[in-house]
Amino acid sequence: MAEIRHEFAEVNDIRLHYATAGRGKLVLFLHGFPEFWYEWKRQIEEFSADFCVVAPDLRGYNLSSKPAGVEQYKLDLLLEDVRALIRHLGYDKCFLVGHDWGGFIAWTFAGLFPEHVEKLIVVNAPHPAIFLRELRDNPAQREASQYMVMFRANPGIEQLISANNFALFDQMLLEPLIASGRFTEADRRMYLDAWSQPGALTAGLNYYRAA
Repeated sequence: MAEIRHEFAEVNDIRLHYATAGRGKLVLFLHGFPEFWYEWKRQIEEFSADFCVVAPDLRGYNLSSKPAGVEQYKLDLLLEDVRALIRHLGYDKCFLVGHDWGGFIAWTFAGLFPEHVEKLIVVNAPHPAIFLRELRDNPAQREASQYMVMFRANPGIEQLISANNFALFDQMLLEPLIASGRFTEADRRMYLDAWSQPGALTAGLNYYRAA
């Protein structure tokens, strides 16, 4: 297993925590909701043999800064976080990998700043223009995306999700992975600890509110 180091970067007026290992060209992994750097732990182990692998906690998540206010999670700030982190790491470009919200950020970043992206890899996140088209024209997609409306419009959503030590997310997201053998109790503890960081849940939901 690679030795994963944990470091911080002061960028774009916030402090980003990131996990890193290896040397070489930069591979930058962007997680989704309600994930954090740990989503990529197996990829860090695999690719650090040949690359410098970096997986940050995005703005608002886990050990990174959690600025107050929905406006602090607008897309232009998220994009600048990525660009500033690449520069902080001493690189001009990277292999950019994104999942879910990280995929949305990665798609947009590659479109606006192609000079900083050597390759783009996106997991489970359609191109933003296609996603908006499907929301507009496809009733099935609107139905599948109703959870986003709940995240944006339900004033009690934080209380619902965090009740009983995040029982809702635990049962929906972690229990099936543990039952299948893909997650361990140690993995569960990592996620519960990350979700429990003060302000982290509201910050993650603010991605949806600011979108």
